[in-house]
Amino acid sequence: MTSTPPKLATQPMSTSLNATVDMSVVDVKDSDDVARRASIILAKYGATVRATVAAPSPEAPPPLPLPVYRTHSDATAGSHKPTVSFGSVLGEGGMGVVHLAEQQSLGREVAIKRVRDAYVRDDGDASLVREALVTGSLAHPNIVPVYDLAQCEEARPFLVMKRIEGRPWDEVLVAQPLKERRGDWLEVQLRVLMSVCDAIHFAHSRGIIHRDLKPENVMIGHFNEVLVVDWGLAVSVNEEHRGRFPLAVNARHIAGTPAYMAPEQVTGVGAALGPHTDVYLLGAMLYEILTGAAPHNADTLYASLYSAYESQQAPLADHISEPLAQICRTAMASEPSGRFDDVAAMRATLSDYLRHRPSIKITEKAMSLVHELSTMLKVNRDDATVVRSREFHTCFSRCKLGFLQALDIWPNNMQAREGLQVALTLMIEQSIATREFVQAKQLLDDLPYETPALRAKLCSAQVEHRRVEADLQTLGTLGARHDLRIGRNPRRWFTLGVAGMWSSITLLSWWWQRQGTLNGVRHTAVAAVVVVLMLLYVGVRHRSIRLTGLNQRMLHMATMTSVSVFALRLYAWQGQIAPEVAQPAELLLFFSAMGALSAVALRRLALPALTY
Repeated sequence: MTSTPPKLATQPMSTSLNATVDMSVVDVKDSDDVARRASIILAKYGATVRATVAAPSPEAPPPLPLPVYRTHSDATAGSHKPTVSFGSVLGEGGMGVVHLAEQQSLGREVAIKRVRDAYVRDDGDASLVREALVTGSLAHPNIVPVYDLAQCEEARPFLVMKRIEGRPWDEVLVAQPLKERRGDWLEVQLRVLMSVCDAIHFAHSRGIIHRDLKPENVMIGHFNEVLVVDWGLAVSVNEEHRGRFPLAVNARHIAGTPAYMAPEQVTGVGAALGPHTDVYLLGAMLYEILTGAAPHNADTLYASLYSAYESQQAPLADHISEPLAQICRTAMASEPSGRFDDVAAMRATLSDYLRHRPSIKITEKAMSLVHELSTMLKVNRDDATVVRSREFHTCFSRCKLGFLQALDIWPNNMQAREGLQVALTLMIEQSIATREFVQAKQLLDDLPYETPALRAKLCSAQVEHRRVEADLQTLGTLGARHDLRIGRNPRRWFTLGVAGMWSSITLLSWWWQRQGTLNGVRHTAVAAVVVVLMLLYVGVRHRSIRLTGLNQRMLHMATMTSVSVFALRLYAWQGQIAPEVAQPAELLLFFSAMGALSAVALRRLALPALTY
């Protein structure tokens, strides 16, 4: 059956359905068949996506001696029966109605739930007794208190509960726009969910599972107290409760709210139910907190049941914190083995998230900078000015600092560690691409996780860079050796000097010949002086003279020619050959030297060679 929690008079009760849907004969391997058959049968009873679907329990409650309450304030004097005075209706559902009442013995307001007259013969009173027994056994600050289970003078049972002054949690969630579901508001709602976890964990410790957890069944009091209500679908997984509480293994019908159901609830197989079912429902409530919609909300009952059976829901938006999204995904895993081990584990994970939230918020901001950094690299990878810009490096510095700050607050923040790894890897690869190897080496040492492949890439890039640099240096050297602009002045002065000396020697020899004083000794001596002076000049200025290949060839040719002329004159002197006879050979030697030099080095020397 479906029970209705006490709510404000302005809050209407959710529709409850007494749908006897036996799903034990359905082949649960065919999800489409399960959803189709279930939706057809439930539709006969007017079931909707967000209404609670209930079924009668095959187990009758134990007979109980219920006290009799007088339900009229004008009871005769002298009666010793407790008296309650019924007031306005707080809410009503498919089977039950909840009245505001006054418990006259204590002078306090209470909420009284009873079965409507139309459902008395449809197991209604028995369902109310079962609900009272289950709820009354769960004394917890976050579970609605039951004061008494009694009967009126007409032998009709009713349930006396605490009157909750507040509003359902679903009204709180609906009032908050989706785009503003963050910050302090989100933290408050997560703490409400943790209080619900406390209540459900306590119920599980007593062997009770709720089966119909949703924001509508959680009341938020005016003083922020959180109370889980509507335990009408609760069943026990403890065999010791047989005969007192309905057992999960005996469930043969679909029960719950389709928009929130766990996959095992759609099958209607009670043996598949357990604490893991409530874990899924808690995850569905978290999903609604984050997205503003129930996970299996759909236009038709069939679509909702199919979504629940397949555990299909819209993906969570990118702006939702990844750790929180992971909690939701884990709780709503399609297989029970993939969910949290128990409600306590889910609550502990939520508590860890709230405790580490400052670090997580910094991490999320740094992750947005990583995306911005990645976009800048993709768009401007070939633009060196952008990559080396102040804006780019500022973005990276803020990103790196954010991750380091997040890790300083929470050293085990794996998202921050992985984000830092991604940011540093992007920067290292960019540094390698721009040949900033020193920076790349420093960033490699800062990586949270050693990456041999990246280090090998850096080493390979350095080797390739050195090879290219060596090739460029070789090309530069070759270019310099053949650049006539380099070493021009030393080459000019050396050429003028050598030419001037040999011209002077030629004129001097001609003068001596005119005077009749030219002999082999003088002829040989002046050549030796030229060779010595040239060698002295080369020894002093050899670095500047040997700057280019042309200079070197001219130096070698001039030296060889001068030494050859000296050797020729020395040979003529020793052989008693007159200088006048040896001069044509000298001219031929000069012509040959300059001709060879013009052919292999400088064509402009061809004219002087022909002149000689």
